[in-house]
Amino acid sequence: MRNILFLCTGNLNRSYAAHAIALEKLDDKQFIVESAGTGKTAGGKVANKKMREALMRHHFALPLRKSRKLTQDDIEWADVIVCMAEIHRKNVLAQFGWDGVMKCVMFLPDGDDVPDPHFSKDDAEFDMVVQTIEDNMREF
Repeated sequence: MRNILFLCTGNLNRSYAAHAIALEKLDDKQFIVESAGTGKTAGGKVANKKMREALMRHHFALPLRKSRKLTQDDIEWADVIVCMAEIHRKNVLAQFGWDGVMKCVMFLPDGDDVPDPHFSKDDAEFDMVVQTIEDNMREF
């Protein structure tokens, strides 16, 4: 089994969506999937309503969980930490040092950031993020 941790800022949009999509796209006999956030606001919140709606439009089941903040236990548990943006890798380095950052990879193969739709009111932006994550989901 390989433990994959998807990471974004609040665990309300990108890492939540990656978590949902990975649960359906990756073999659950080979991978255990979790997600978390690096930001001060991560922890105890329900995922963004617009992101939940976008996932449902794309026919993905919603993980029944609240957001959570990245911990040292997560760093130790994860075999790979999949960062949605470069800032998340930098946050892991600052908070957990080299042991954490050595497990980090960028979600997009070219190293670009997955756009954060958090403050958007446009459903199309959330759909685009879901589609981007679905198109780039792979065995990390």
